[in-house]
Amino acid sequence: MPTEDITTTAPPEARLRDLWRNPDFVKLWIGQAASEFATQVTTLALPLVAVLALDATAGQVGTLNFLAQLPYVLFALYAGVVVDRLRRRDVLLAVDLGRAVVLAAVPVLAAFGGLALGPLYAVAFLIGGLTVFFQVAYQAYLPTLVDRRELSGGNSLLETSRSAAQIGGPALGGGLVQLLTAPFALVGSAAAYLVSAWTFWLIKAREDKPERGERGVKATVRGIGEGLRVVFGNPALRANALMASLFNFGFYAFQTTFLLFLPRELGLSAGQIGIVLAGLGPGLLVGSLFAHGLPRRIGYGRALAITAFLANGSMLPVFLLHGDGWSTVLALAGLNFLFGMFGTANNVAMLTIRQAVTPDTLLGRVAASVRFFAQGASPLGALLGGFLATALPLRTAVGLSSTLLMLGFVVLALSPLTRIGRELPTL
Repeated sequence: MPTEDITTTAPPEARLRDLWRNPDFVKLWIGQAASEFATQVTTLALPLVAVLALDATAGQVGTLNFLAQLPYVLFALYAGVVVDRLRRRDVLLAVDLGRAVVLAAVPVLAAFGGLALGPLYAVAFLIGGLTVFFQVAYQAYLPTLVDRRELSGGNSLLETSRSAAQIGGPALGGGLVQLLTAPFALVGSAAAYLVSAWTFWLIKAREDKPERGERGVKATVRGIGEGLRVVFGNPALRANALMASLFNFGFYAFQTTFLLFLPRELGLSAGQIGIVLAGLGPGLLVGSLFAHGLPRRIGYGRALAITAFLANGSMLPVFLLHGDGWSTVLALAGLNFLFGMFGTANNVAMLTIRQAVTPDTLLGRVAASVRFFAQGASPLGALLGGFLATALPLRTAVGLSSTLLMLGFVVLALSPLTRIGRELPTL
């Protein structure tokens, strides 16, 4: 992996202009934005269907959310194999058509009196599974549409639309539920998925058809194994996977204690907690806006190290805060803003490096492998957070869990990733 710091690069703004002149990238961006908004609306509306239309209990809502997340563990590695065997544009198109059809079943069942928890569980599981394929495919598809020197800008713009969806999607979903009722609000999500599929269909760039290799269970297992070997055999990819896993482990441990700390230790009201958590969304958006230019100015390695330290370290002071006054609320919202801003910038830089060092034929499997380990660490972190909150005073539990967020930074600081300069590494 080259580590030299090459400074003779065009300004970041020039490459962003090039991206807007690339009609196929613009179509990908529009389709991804529509899909992300649909996903955010669905994430809010589907549990509300259970609560408002079916009078579901807390346990039943928990089961619904569990089934929506289960496919990330069950199908992530398999999704990588499928994405690398097929044209990625076709995967994106088929997935969004599938999500539109599955979601359309909910208002149809509601209209004819057939809506029940069983079908709703099936919808949640199917939507979760299709979303796994979408997330792997669109990350693997970008390098086929843009020049490698435009990867950072492309990822930054895609992250901007994702951040905007995270901010505006829940509000849009709430408005649709209020206007149409929860089951029929999903018509909006289904329509957005159809828009996304249409824009992917309009993309003119055609990928080479992947070579038809062996099929069957053994071939799939070998394909998964090849992806895992590439991840753990490449120092940059290995560090990426380990860092992502440790971050998710620490984040879910911290989040579990943090959400208990706010009302029970600080005495914040529901409205105040909403303001604290709302600080994250604008941070995500701001981070996505400067994520492209930062590595070009200070180098990818420095950008990764600085953003990881500032993002994960921003939560360290939380346990020192006291009281339910507005100074505490604003301080917590500000820390969430910093966490979202620097975390997003770090994600964009890391994804760009991963795409640059991964062979095209393995982009799907590498993305899926990293996601599998990151998602797999999440429930373990949540369990640890629950244990800490039960066994220790909440203030102590928050302090300890916030230090776990720094584990990923330690791995990064010791890895070769920090030595990457302004130019992306080669394969």
